[in-house]
Amino acid sequence: MMIGLRVKESCLPLIETVIKRRGFLTNADLANEIGVTAATAGKFRRGMPISKNNFCEFCHCLDLNWLEISASGSEPKPTTSFPPEPPEGVIPIEASYYIRRSPQEEIWYSSIEYQSALLRICGPRQFGKSSLARRILDRAHHLGHKTLYCSLRELQDENLTDTTTFLGWFYSHIAFNLGLSQEIQKYKDLIDLGYVGSSNACLNCFSSYLLPKCPEPITLCIDKLDRLLLNPTVAKDFFTLLRVMHEKTKTDSNWHNFRSILVYASENIESLVPLDINQSPFNVGKLITVPEFTPQEIITLAKAYQLDWTNAEAEQIMAIVGGLPFLVHLTIHALATQSLSPTDLTPNHPLYHPYLTKLHRTLTHHQLLPIVQTIAQSPDPIAIAPPLRNPLQNRGVIIVNDNRATLRCNLFRHYFSRSIAPQTSHNPSDRHPHP
Repeated sequence: MMIGLRVKESCLPLIETVIKRRGFLTNADLANEIGVTAATAGKFRRGMPISKNNFCEFCHCLDLNWLEISASGSEPKPTTSFPPEPPEGVIPIEASYYIRRSPQEEIWYSSIEYQSALLRICGPRQFGKSSLARRILDRAHHLGHKTLYCSLRELQDENLTDTTTFLGWFYSHIAFNLGLSQEIQKYKDLIDLGYVGSSNACLNCFSSYLLPKCPEPITLCIDKLDRLLLNPTVAKDFFTLLRVMHEKTKTDSNWHNFRSILVYASENIESLVPLDINQSPFNVGKLITVPEFTPQEIITLAKAYQLDWTNAEAEQIMAIVGGLPFLVHLTIHALATQSLSPTDLTPNHPLYHPYLTKLHRTLTHHQLLPIVQTIAQSPDPIAIAPPLRNPLQNRGVIIVNDNRATLRCNLFRHYFSRSIAPQTSHNPSDRHPHP
């Protein structure tokens, strides 16, 4: 009987990082590269035994040394299904520790089936927007769509200097990922002719050179859309172009199979880049606002980490970090791997020091720390101006009701009311501030 090989438990995070970097969105995408089933690719990613031949083929595809990451399929594999480190970034499609926002999440998935679909996924940073977007893309893939993921985090500063340069980058990115690299020069040719502006050049290239060569529906996800706010002129031009693209899906046969997903943190992004009501992509399509975790969702996440919780444990966690998805996940991961119980945790616990130190430095860099300290020390919600309010909302630091702000959780209130700055020390025990 053939035993086969599996990925070492310690190497599973590396595997996921490489797979994402290579652009494989689903098990089927990875499986197609070497001609095996999606189930085999799923086993490889989960550290389950597969044949040595298939294992080596996957490693060759991912440019990995199979000897360094392999273990015998006969060796005992740990029974835990959760990651060795707290997950950051996009959670893998098959991960048991991804929490669906039932029942509305299934409705969000099905929305991409419809012609002219435009989904807008909005919520503070580290709330799970990108993980949700990837799952909607995965649904589109299983519906037979060609799926494209464009993260503006990859955008370099030099490509944000003006609209022509940015749209050149955007069009090239899409053409390349559609396997139509030969069409990239078309945009540059139209710009050089000078007959049309950059937005029309980009639109014409989609209409004439990309969409006609893709018989299947195309679903495009544009993530980190807020990055364009660094150049309001580019943002306004691109947002207007996105609206034009959406309108064309209703009237132009070349665009009938085009669907889009926009992902951003700014709840009021349309007010940051003023647009005519008929030019904005933020008042059409379906808005999906990603919420905090509920107590039941926290219990579900704890179960994925083999913790048998009730509302009591969930409320103990929420009394510190509220329902912030990243901090809830960080907390539950620590409780599952460090022999801690919810009663061991307080806002002073060292578990939170790295996160708070990073947040402190970010707020200091953006000159937001004084207003956060003011909010923390105030017994009542306070009014703050939009230039300060918007970035704090985007980072999930504050909640705003009736234009008055409070800090989102007790962890923040406790830490920032102390007004302690991070300390620099060569002593590892003093690496993080103690609020």
